[in-house]
Amino acid sequence: MTKGNNNDNVIKMPQRPSPNTAEDFIMLAEKSDDDEEIMDLLRKAIEAAKQDLGQNWEAKYQGRGWEAVETRPVMHAMAQLATELRWDDQLDEALSLCRRLLKLNPSDDQGIRYDLAGCLYEAGQDDELEKLFAQYPDEVAAAFKYTRALLYFRQDGASSRSAQALIEAFKCNIHVPVFLSDIVDLPQELPDPIGIGDDSEAVAYAMEYCYLWADTEGALEWMSDELAPKLRKTIADPEIANDIINALKGVYED
Repeated sequence: MTKGNNNDNVIKMPQRPSPNTAEDFIMLAEKSDDDEEIMDLLRKAIEAAKQDLGQNWEAKYQGRGWEAVETRPVMHAMAQLATELRWDDQLDEALSLCRRLLKLNPSDDQGIRYDLAGCLYEAGQDDELEKLFAQYPDEVAAAFKYTRALLYFRQDGASSRSAQALIEAFKCNIHVPVFLSDIVDLPQELPDPIGIGDDSEAVAYAMEYCYLWADTEGALEWMSDELAPKLRKTIADPEIANDIINALKGVYED
């Protein structure tokens, strides 16, 4: 009697294809919790896109990148990588990616200018940051308005220029000082969606830019002093208003 082959009854499962497109690598990056792996996968997404679009794709699509649907996956990967690099303090590469994305899409449908503003401030590249603000004169997002006020404070101290910029920022979003004061716990994840002028934008700004205020000596105390009358007028509960004002003076002190 011939012994049967046990492998005859084994069901062979189809092998999952290896990732080879930008979309594949982006999907894997979104599922990962490891920062280094995420950045590696996003770089692979960008390289994969080069194979599909051609080595000179950026020159080909400059100024109209977002209009061409085929470039959107790689632009998504570049934007996500820029954010990861910013949080990893790899500012030079993050800045390079942001600048390239704005050349591809000057109208900035992705909101790259907000990450760029944070990178430029942290890198101390004030001239380029002021040019970025001038490039979008009608911008009302907190990422621009409050960061511009912070820039002027770093440059001038408690001057009329910085005070005016801070008051303009407050008019655009009155909630930012509340969340910068840290009297309200911030969530683990960014709000989705993020609005303009509302709580969600203030939370997002505090989560992404609070370290810039904390690292700029005297900035939070200055915000407290300048906005104290407006906070007392805006916030119905005087006790809460005082808590915010006092917390801004010392919330980041060890």
